[in-house]
Amino acid sequence: MNIFLTAYDPSDLPGGSIDPMGFEAGYLQLAEEWLPHLTNVANRPRYFGVLCSGVLLAQVTSAMSPRDQALERQAAAQRLERLWLVANVLASEDAGEDRLPTGGLRGISYARDRARRILEEGQKQTDSKYKLLSRQTPYGLIGIYAAVADRLRLINRKGLILTPDLGESLGEAFIEETQMPKAVQRSTAEDTSVSVSVLAEWGARAHVAKPVGDLEAEYLMSALRAHPQRMRAAELAKKFPSTGDEDTELDRLARMRASLGPSDDVLRGLLDLIDAYEDCYRHTMVVFERALWLGRSISGGEIRNDDLVDDAVISDMRSNLSAVIDRFAQTYSACSQPDFHAGNSNLRFVESFLNTLRDSLGDNVAMVDAVLSRHKDVQQGKFDRGQRKAPWIERNGSAIALTMAPSTNRTKEITQPNEIAPHEYRTESVDWFLHARGALELVS
Repeated sequence: MNIFLTAYDPSDLPGGSIDPMGFEAGYLQLAEEWLPHLTNVANRPRYFGVLCSGVLLAQVTSAMSPRDQALERQAAAQRLERLWLVANVLASEDAGEDRLPTGGLRGISYARDRARRILEEGQKQTDSKYKLLSRQTPYGLIGIYAAVADRLRLINRKGLILTPDLGESLGEAFIEETQMPKAVQRSTAEDTSVSVSVLAEWGARAHVAKPVGDLEAEYLMSALRAHPQRMRAAELAKKFPSTGDEDTELDRLARMRASLGPSDDVLRGLLDLIDAYEDCYRHTMVVFERALWLGRSISGGEIRNDDLVDDAVISDMRSNLSAVIDRFAQTYSACSQPDFHAGNSNLRFVESFLNTLRDSLGDNVAMVDAVLSRHKDVQQGKFDRGQRKAPWIERNGSAIALTMAPSTNRTKEITQPNEIAPHEYRTESVDWFLHARGALELVS
């Protein structure tokens, strides 16, 4: 029995998981190889302490059926999630000019509304009975963090059962080191009220932005160290921290790659492949975005072949793509991970498209047609309420035009690959683990 959603993480994906060119699945395969079992969205490690302690406090008895036990653990964890979020907001309000940041908290606007009502009405007591997110289960602690906690060996997803070595220990450490008041524990377990002042004081200790306790940090790091590649990536992240806003994740990965020795051929090959993959993705997306831009800006909305032949941006991308695709092919061929070359590998499906795209590079029109054909295939592989999704733009005879299908409403003209945001490879998430341990200072 699985009472919450799958491990699918939409915020591992760019643009709200729109993926008009079908690069997401290959990206996820690469990201999982680089930082196994983490995601971009589950990036505040303190949530794992909240989850484990909430499950630990659940009033579960042997007389309950397994399903009822699981539902009670889920309900308790979600009650604590709601209490903890309001406690974070109240603590931040109490801090005045030194207000603690609440970035990374899911449903923070709901918690702020709750805290505002508490303060405006002068309430002395509160409880967890308020709506958090449009749907708390898929979009909050359970849907986002529990899936990752399972893969970190903190819980068993079937029934939300804590592992005795890590999950139970982390829950106990969070309760002890944040000095969780008995009233908060009781409210979590029994759905009772708690003093607002007590909740705010606890929020200052258990705040998402505060350093975690020694035991909480050690159990989090034990979970991180459980996978050798995850720990290797963490060591490199610690050695090569971000240097500021202009320092992209791809820049950091390049510095990490340059530091690798002869014994790190496999990891070096992976980082080379990530870089080559992103280069293909960004160049292809410029072609696609250019077609959308022309469709919106040309009078009448119809793109003629002459418009493509004369377009400098499309010509630039065509002159670059052959070398870009060749580099991907070489790095992909050299990669030794067998899963990358298996028949069901998502990278193989992207490789097949890139081979088709390379064959079309004789002229601008053929290249754009190959990109739009790929887009149509990708869209028709998606379903919305049982209906296949339509392409955003397609060829109709001698002209190309936007369709009635909803698409992104980008207002900025894209002319260069570096204007396309690359995929995120979870490095920020591992940064937060290191920060929780005191091993990395994050650049604000």
